[in-house]
Amino acid sequence: MKEKLNPMKNLPNLSDLNNLKVQRKHLEEAEATFREAIEDQFDVLEEVARKWGRTILIIGGTALVGFGIAQAIIQARREKNEESTTPDTEESPQQVTVTKKEESAIVRAIKNQIAMFLAGLVKQKLMEFLENIDRLEDDDVDQPQTEGPVKEV
Repeated sequence: MKEKLNPMKNLPNLSDLNNLKVQRKHLEEAEATFREAIEDQFDVLEEVARKWGRTILIIGGTALVGFGIAQAIIQARREKNEESTTPDTEESPQQVTVTKKEESAIVRAIKNQIAMFLAGLVKQKLMEFLENIDRLEDDDVDQPQTEGPVKEV
């Protein structure tokens, strides 16, 4: 006997459709759960990156200021030594001997304290700057700017 081809044979029945709807609902719930988990992990990663970035910025700024202060002190000493070792030939034709004064421990300690104070000020200003940036970013997120005048209805 020949079998007749039934075009309705390939269509799913109602129970299969209900199962598919239930499976789809479960998959959508799982997707939402995973999406939230990924967003939470991304937020945590972003916060950690900000903290590290701030720390690196503060360290770099402090190192830069310290380097600048050290360079200025070294340059001033070199200029002072060059001035004291080159005699004025117009005033006296004789060689002038210069005795090099050593820096006392008190002067060295004062200079170190000044450098530390300046580094602290730089750190404080950098922290204030970063907090202002964060505050501005938070304000932009909380109250996005709109283009043009806003009309109330």
